[in-house]
Amino acid sequence: MELGSLFHLYAYTFSLKLYNGDLSEDLMLQEFCETVLGVSGVLNSRQVFSSTAEAMQAGVQAVLSGRYTSDPEGPSEAMKSVAHVLMGENKTSQKYYTLAALSHLAGLLRNAKKLVEKECKKKLFEAPKKCEFLLAWANEHEDTLMLLAVEAQMEFKIHRDRLK
Repeated sequence: MELGSLFHLYAYTFSLKLYNGDLSEDLMLQEFCETVLGVSGVLNSRQVFSSTAEAMQAGVQAVLSGRYTSDPEGPSEAMKSVAHVLMGENKTSQKYYTLAALSHLAGLLRNAKKLVEKECKKKLFEAPKKCEFLLAWANEHEDTLMLLAVEAQMEFKIHRDRLK
């Protein structure tokens, strides 16, 4: 389950960076949620990853195939952000950034559900529930978050070096 949470965080951090964190207008919120769902197909599927590298590369491929950005560093910067979220502020309060990010994402998806057409509501109904499940998982597995953070940071460095 932990590798699925990486993929969700990747979609969240990439989308926040893409929209510069400005989700103050309804249209921006809708577009943000469409991007998150587009990048993180796992929010509405049962996709399973076998490694941190596989989860992160799936995020990169989703971004590149979706043509969400022309910035070649955008996908790798999202990896760096995932590592930062997983690391937290310090060791004693490490899980709180992850919990805040997943909670924020669930809330944004719930808010967007009120704004979209009927056919999109089903996706936006299931996605916050998945985030809530991941919240519970992250809260119970704080020790695993540090390992994931280190692996995500290594994957960021590998990806960045390939771009050079």
